[in-house]
Amino acid sequence: MRVSARDTGPLRARLWLIVIAFMIIGIANFVAVSADKPYVYSSPPPPYEYKSPPPPVHSPPPPPYEYKSPPPPVHLPPPSYEYKSPPPPVHSPPPPYLYKSPPPPMHSPPPPYEYKSLVRLKTNIYYILKEIREKYG
Repeated sequence: MRVSARDTGPLRARLWLIVIAFMIIGIANFVAVSADKPYVYSSPPPPYEYKSPPPPVHSPPPPPYEYKSPPPPVHLPPPSYEYKSPPPPVHSPPPPYLYKSPPPPMHSPPPPYEYKSLVRLKTNIYYILKEIREKYG
């Protein structure tokens, strides 16, 4: 049987009793388990004792600073200078010059002008269209 939240019958009342009984048993069990172990008292830790650092170990003082001057510069005579003249220029004769005259201009005569009258063009178009109609027509 299904129990809903709106149900107020005797079954709902019994369910509440069972839930409360389990809660009482659970709490009693927890209290009984925790009562078995007695509380062990531990005293607080002792107060902190400050220990100062050990005194510094005295080492002998460093020896006094002694200045040492740098050695004097060593003067070496400069190396002897030897003059070397540049090599003479190499003159090669220029290449022989060959004169090439430009080619003569190529004047081609203009294409002959062909006069086509408008009547002749219309006639040609007429025959061309007639051919197309016969072929595909």
